Amino acid sequence: MEIRKRGELSSEVHSELSKLYGNRYSEALRTVMEWGVIKIRFIPSLRVIWIVRGTRKDHLTIPLIYCSCEDFYLNVVVRRNVDMCHHLLAQAIAEALGRFKSVEMPDELLAKFLREWLSP
Repeated sequence: MEIRKRGELSSEVHSELSKLYGNRYSEALRTVMEWGVIKIRFIPSLRVIWIVRGTRKDHLTIPLIYCSCEDFYLNVVVRRNVDMCHHLLAQAIAEALGRFKSVEMPDELLAKFLREWLSP
């Protein structure tokens, strides 16, 4: 990804992402600039989960695969209008820029953590 190489969003990349994702990109960029992306690494397994702040609540994301938000379910999975929600886009941008908070937790908390995040 060009963002990772340069360590910043070039005007070309900014323009391209804006065209592709519109308001989703604006929301993702705002989330990244406000340090709203958290990488949780579980020790010693080194499993990684990402949490991205949303407007109403935080969301569990698996990069480029899954987000717990309603937009992901409706517009990515069901309607197939777009290939990612703004939370997944924010995670990708934050990781490429290195602009995220990092937390470590013991493996023993992983199952409990996932139950809490994935329960309705």
